Amino acid sequence: MAEVDVAQALLACQSDRRPQDLASCVGTIHRSLAVTNSTAVLNNCRRSVLPLRFADCVVGVAAAADLAVTDSLRQCSAAGYLPEDVAPTFIFAR
Repeated sequence: MAEVDVAQALLACQSDRRPQDLASCVGTIHRSLAVTNSTAVLNNCRRSVLPLRFADCVVGVAAAADLAVTDSLRQCSAAGYLPEDVAPTFIFAR
């Protein structure tokens, strides 16, 4: 697993309007997936307007579509991308 560069993380957190959400985004992706490019994760979380939702998208799409982290980052940051055929793994009982 790749580690986040401390200087880059500090700079990103200082310039972000939601540093805790940024940190949670990066942490969630790192805990859930085998990240090889931490800089890409940090930069994509920083650019996201809703970093927590972005992290959920990346983790969910990577797992459901069996995509690499970089492909998942690209899909979730693409304008207008709506994950299709991604359903929960549980069934509602009525």
